[in-house]
Amino acid sequence: MRGRGTSGTPDPAARSRSTRRSPRSRWSAFDHHSGRFTGMRGTARRPRQDEVAELVPAMAPVSDSLRQLVHEL
Repeated sequence: MRGRGTSGTPDPAARSRSTRRSPRSRWSAFDHHSGRFTGMRGTARRPRQDEVAELVPAMAPVSDSLRQLVHEL
């Protein structure tokens, strides 16, 4: 495991090396001001009352879609 010594105890030196070369320390998936997720393009929204959300025929089986959703979560 990252940041642990061979005995399984935390290794501060390994953690320090990992965070210095990791871009994660400078990047956040969420905007600090608004809290919005910024890691992907686009936004999702519910339709307004004057809009109708039309059903789109599924291209993949439901079980595959569910598997993909669980994978993304």
